[in-house]
Amino acid sequence: SYKIAKGKGPRPPEEIYKNIRVNCARGLPQLSTRANMHDRTMVLCCYGPSLRDTWRMAAAERGDLWTVSGAHHFMLYKGVVPAFHTDVDPRDHKAKFVEAPTCPSTHFYVPSRVSRLYLDHLADCHTTLYHLKCKNEVPIIKECAPNAFICSSAITAGLCALQLGLTLGYRDFSIYGMDGSAADSGEKYLGQHPNESEPFNSLVEIEGRMFATNMLMLLALDDFFAIATNWPVGTFRFQGDGMMQW
Repeated sequence: SYKIAKGKGPRPPEEIYKNIRVNCARGLPQLSTRANMHDRTMVLCCYGPSLRDTWRMAAAERGDLWTVSGAHHFMLYKGVVPAFHTDVDPRDHKAKFVEAPTCPSTHFYVPSRVSRLYLDHLADCHTTLYHLKCKNEVPIIKECAPNAFICSSAITAGLCALQLGLTLGYRDFSIYGMDGSAADSGEKYLGQHPNESEPFNSLVEIEGRMFATNMLMLLALDDFFAIATNWPVGTFRFQGDGMMQW
C-alpha cells in the first residue's frame, strides 16, 4: 500500500512520529540497555565507492560484519552474508535496500524512526528495534516505550552504526566505504542509489588532495571526530580511499 518516495527532502516530523508509533506497536524485541565492553571487532561496510576495491578485505577480517544502506545487497551479491545490518533514514526509498534478497542469518537492528515499509520488508527476518535520540522524537518514543533505552544519534547512517556499535559494547572498528566524497571517476555511491541526484558540488582541499564532496559529508567529518572524542577508548581504522580516510 506504500509508494517509494523520492530521495529528496526530509520527512515531515508528523510522518516520523507515525513511523515510531506504528513500529513500536509491532511487538519486536527492543534494545533495552547498554552492553558491556567486549573484544570483538565491528567490521562496518558503508556504501561509498571505495568498497568496490576493498570488499574482499572486509570479508576476510575476523570480526562481526555490519552493513548500512546499499552495502547490504552489494555484499550479498558478492557472496558475503552480513552478520548485521542497520539504517536510520525515515524516508520510504530506504526500504529498497532491504527488499529481497535478504538472508535468514542476518540480524537487523532497526531504529523506530524508519519507514513502516522498511520493517514490512523485514517481517520474516531477525530484527531488533532500537531508538535514536533525534531532534524532537524522544517524547514520542517515551510515549510508546516508557522504559526505552535511547542511543546517541549522528548525521549519517554509517556514523549512527558506530554509535550503535559503541552501545553494543564494541570498542574496535574497521570501517570500509565511509568515503565522504566522490571517487576520482565521479562515482558518488557504490551503485544505484535513490539519492543519486544529490550533488557533490563542493571541492575541498585536505592535506594537499582535492575531494568532491558536499556539506552533509563535511558535517559528517566533524561528527566523527566528536564521536571519537566522546569515546576515547575506541579504535577506529578507516580502510580504502576517500575524504574521510584521508
